[in-house]
Amino acid sequence: MGLTPEAAAARAKIRISGRRWRQIEDGEETHGGKPAVAGDSQLAHMAAVVGVDPDELDKQGRAEAGEILRAIKHREESQPAGRDIAAFFRDQSIPIEERRRAAEELWRILPWVFRGEEPPRSADRDGEAGRLNG
Repeated sequence: MGLTPEAAAARAKIRISGRRWRQIEDGEETHGGKPAVAGDSQLAHMAAVVGVDPDELDKQGRAEAGEILRAIKHREESQPAGRDIAAFFRDQSIPIEERRRAAEELWRILPWVFRGEEPPRSADRDGEAGRLNG
């Protein structure tokens, strides 16, 4: 996938630092050389970021992590739009200015979305202020 440990950690749905990600990849902690082994939940979330198949975790003797990863994938497939939006804003390969413009547009249309209405197109902005206040 070509992600740095820091970028991969930022995409994870759990709290993990790039340093810890690197330790787990290397198999040992930096100080003292103790083994660095991910717990099942941590491994499943890391696997979700890099696209590992749950069956691969099963084959590696990490069946519990495989089951957790299946649950993660099921949840993500049930809510693809939210996942895609969040991933877009976290994706550091997309220029910050582009993400900022997208955030402004999202903020602009949220009142309509919350009311269950179709938001106006960008060209329809002239009547926008009245609808927001009304």
